Amino acid sequence: MKPVGAFLLALLSLLLSACSQVPAIRLDGGMEGRAGGRVRCGKACLPFVEAPCKLVHAIEAKLPDGTAASALGIAAVDPQRNALQCVLMTPEGFVLLEAVDDGEIAIRRGVPPFNQRAFAEALMADLRLVLLPPQDPLQEAGTGQDGAAICRYSDRGGKITDVVDRGGGNWEILTYDTSGYLQRRVRLSSAGPSGAG
Repeated sequence: MKPVGAFLLALLSLLLSACSQVPAIRLDGGMEGRAGGRVRCGKACLPFVEAPCKLVHAIEAKLPDGTAASALGIAAVDPQRNALQCVLMTPEGFVLLEAVDDGEIAIRRGVPPFNQRAFAEALMADLRLVLLPPQDPLQEAGTGQDGAAICRYSDRGGKITDVVDRGGGNWEILTYDTSGYLQRRVRLSSAGPSGAG
């Protein structure tokens, strides 16, 4: 291989590895089923809903024309059944979307554009991310470079979900695509979730 070609290949591999955002984890033996580790990844140790409940949340959006819109959401969560039900409505009580996710998403009623399947799937994925523990297998548990405890879950396709304990009741949930790029970040605190995106 010519020196220029080898240099370009090395530069390309360096750039690709620099673009990956999945942080390294220092393993400490805290995975479920192992004794003595500091990082605990059992469901009772994570910041998710543990018993069936109903939650009310507000959604504020800035529309493309610059105007603001508000909506109210009511989510019924059943972690034992791994099921969600969501109603999205205007502040006046007009129902924009009612959907259920109990393994398959069903739109019970909705008005355009909220009745679109892609919208319902994205909304349910966001609620599932914030309220229910990952269903994928635990792959690693340890600490990041900043010392935060990380429980890493990965599906068969290579998508990763990190549940990060920042201490003091502050948590982050991060999802990465199969290439290691950050897709969503949610910050949770004793005051409630913020920063979904």
